[in-house]
Amino acid sequence: MITSKEILQTAQLVIHEHDERAADEAIRMVHTMLSSGDLAGQSTWRLVLHAIDQLQIMEPLPGEMMH
Repeated sequence: MITSKEILQTAQLVIHEHDERAADEAIRMVHTMLSSGDLAGQSTWRLVLHAIDQLQIMEPLPGEMMH
C-alpha cells in the first residue's frame, strides 16, 4: 500500500516535471490505469491528483502575491 508521504512525493515530482499541466498528467494516468484494469493504480493516481490540486492551491501563481 502506498503511503501518504509517497503520494505527496509523487505529486511534487509531477508538479516539478509538468508545472501547470501536472493535474492533466495525473488525469491521464488515472485514465491509463482505468483502461488497463488497474483499479489500485487508478485509485493511487486519484490521490496524487488530489494532492497536486492541494499543493497548487497553496503555491502562488507567477506574479501573484501571498498575503
